[in-house]
Amino acid sequence: MVEVTPSDAAEALIQYAISHALLDERDSQWAYNAVLGAIGADSPADAPLLPSEYTAARHLNEFENSAEGLPANWPRNRRELPIILDTLAKAARIHGAISRDENDERISAQLMDLVSPRPSQVERTFWNIHKTQGSKAAFDYFHTLSCDCNHIQTNAIVKDLSWSYDDVPYGNPLKLTVNKSKPEKDPRAIAKEAAVSVSPQETPYPACQLCIENEGYRGRASGNPHGTHPSRSNLRTVNIGLDGEDWALMYSPYAYYQEHCIAFSRRHTPMLVNEASLRKLFAFLEIAPHYFIGSNAGLPIVGGSILTHDHFQAGAEMLPLFSANDAWSFDMSTYPQVAASVVDWPLATIRLVGTDSDMLVAAGSHIMECWRTYSAESVDIIAEDANGPHNAITPFARVREDGSFELLLALRNNRTSEDRPLGIFHPRPEHHHIKRENIGLIEVAGLAILPGRLERELSEVEHAIAQITSTLRAAGDSRESSLSRAGILVRAELETNDAIAKHAKWAADFTANRFTLDEAIEDQLKREIGRVFFEILEDASPFKHTDEGSAALKVFVESL
Repeated sequence: MVEVTPSDAAEALIQYAISHALLDERDSQWAYNAVLGAIGADSPADAPLLPSEYTAARHLNEFENSAEGLPANWPRNRRELPIILDTLAKAARIHGAISRDENDERISAQLMDLVSPRPSQVERTFWNIHKTQGSKAAFDYFHTLSCDCNHIQTNAIVKDLSWSYDDVPYGNPLKLTVNKSKPEKDPRAIAKEAAVSVSPQETPYPACQLCIENEGYRGRASGNPHGTHPSRSNLRTVNIGLDGEDWALMYSPYAYYQEHCIAFSRRHTPMLVNEASLRKLFAFLEIAPHYFIGSNAGLPIVGGSILTHDHFQAGAEMLPLFSANDAWSFDMSTYPQVAASVVDWPLATIRLVGTDSDMLVAAGSHIMECWRTYSAESVDIIAEDANGPHNAITPFARVREDGSFELLLALRNNRTSEDRPLGIFHPRPEHHHIKRENIGLIEVAGLAILPGRLERELSEVEHAIAQITSTLRAAGDSRESSLSRAGILVRAELETNDAIAKHAKWAADFTANRFTLDEAIEDQLKREIGRVFFEILEDASPFKHTDEGSAALKVFVESL
């Protein structure tokens, strides 16, 4: 067998970069030497042969296994990029170029940085294409480059699970994904991060994962006093101006949806949603009319996962909320050019449509101000108390197919209680086994971002249900008694396994009441998760889909 040498991998990386227009062929010799230097080799001869277990044959097998599910039209060398980087990372570790407490991600990002264009070159190219070929071509260029330089983790993202949930009594079918690379966060930790105030001397560098200082940052390893921080050596950003302020644009490395990008302030300043925020949303649409853009609310619990840095999220995905029908319309006499309605959606949302973005900003700001001071204790809505303000807005803006503008305002409230410490309008405790994180703008719009742990956990739940129902069928139990007994046995079985005991009650209820032998168990479990997500969205709404909730919503709308 021919062993894979680091010098071979270095040459393969250079060819990859040239073929993807990351590197000019004129710079190939310089880049080759830079790559050897990064892995600690003074010359190709110094690059050690890797241990025999890292043979070309083994790498080929690993590639074939990892390639399952990847887009068939991907260039083979992009599909092989992880193997190239893995080979070079192992060589770097042998040479001592990376320490034992560092992961291979850091050296991989540094290597891609070496063979990628400088940030200034990327920005010049972006704006030149934007000027000469239009916004979509410019964003296509920037998105492709972010994939090719391995900032967007395409090889990992395509392995995420995704499906839809169609059994929705109102609104559109929901979308669900299990994101394997996204760490699950505790809502209390998010709120604590937002509340912490530190001196400049105590502030880590970069202060958070959205700061402009991340561009080119090699990351922090475990053991650092400020904690770990992912490597962003290969991150590229583009400076943009939004409503007279300095903002920048980058693509999300985890891409929760199609062309998921982040517009963020170049200053580390807390999230704040106000009239200026709405103006910035529409300013972004002038740059990218083919994208939607939205903002998390500015309060803990309802404000998504990063409240310490002002930012928006945008992209090309047609999220379910956007095409949902109107439930009913209403007039805003002060803004006659604006068509206003309440959306037929699990979470109370107001839609404003018009051709004048300034008028939409004015109308939207009026609604935000009214909502911030609105209370209806009969449905647990209190605008403010000793714990601070509670009402907030999750806004979205986009250009509709007919060229008009649309502003969507989801009504949020972050109150807590003794029995609901994570939030009254938050997933109920019985749903935390599926999702206990904050419901941010992506979920509000109908796309669930579920924790990666679910893939393994649900596989075990599926196995338990299959084993038990199969055994009962073989024993000749009738269908009704079999399923009833199966539910009891499933709960007992899952409760013996600490890793999946949290799913026991839910799985038992499903098995006893909705399980069918005519459909794959995996598909049924996905539908049950969709059911939970739908109920979570209803939980997050201050106005419930009940007679009392609907009446309270109409009272608020009339107050506008």
